[in-house]
Parts: sequence; structure tokens; C-alpha cells
Amino acid sequence: MTLVCGGTLGPYLHTRGRRSAAKRLVILGMTVIDGLDAKATVVSRDALRSANALSA
Repeated sequence: MTLVCGGTLGPYLHTRGRRSAAKRLVILGMTVIDGLDAKATVVSRDALRSANALSA
């Protein structure tokens, strides 16, 4: 499963809290894509295409 944040993951959290949340999501098997240019353009059952051409 992929989470596209479209900004910062947990922007209301302290830096340590964001790192902890990101680590926990990875442990749970999630892929996290964040950043100002993180935007999903095409989503299908097997793939995700983003504006900056990342795939998961």
C-alpha cells in the first residue's frame, strides 16, 4: 500500500514524531511518498504514477 502525502507527512508533528510515524508505516508495509511535488496522477490496483514519475 502506498500513501502519497502531497506535502509533509504529519506536518503538525515534531520532527521526531514525523520520523517515528514514517518508520511505523514502513514496519506496517506501507510506502510513503511525501514532498511538495508528491501528487498521484494515476492509481490502479497494481501501480501508482505520480507527477514526478515515481512508481510503487
